[in-house]
Amino acid sequence: MRRGEHMRRRVDGEIALVGDTVCLAVCREYQNRHIGRRCVQALAELAAEKGRTRLRARICPFNKQSQAMFRAAGFTCAGDDWYLLPLPAAAKGQNN
Repeated sequence: MRRGEHMRRRVDGEIALVGDTVCLAVCREYQNRHIGRRCVQALAELAAEKGRTRLRARICPFNKQSQAMFRAAGFTCAGDDWYLLPLPAAAKGQNN
C-alpha cells in the first residue's frame, strides 16, 4: 500500500487496515463466532503480501474480550494499550 492508502470493509461489523494499524468492530450478535480472529488473520496475510512487517492494534484496558481475541490471533501486549503481531519475513511478498 502507498502512503495514505487504506482498506475498509463492512460486513456485520467493520474492519480496516490503515498502515499497520488494525481497526476492528464485530456487531454484538456476531461476536464469539471467531469472526474477528479470522478477519485479523486475513488482514495479516494481506498486510504481509503488501510488505508490512507487523500489525498493531490499540485496545482499551476494559475491553478484555478484544484483548483475548487479539492474543489468540498471535498478538502480544506491547504496553500503553498497544498489541503487536510481527509478520513473517517469508510472507512479505519478496518475489515481486
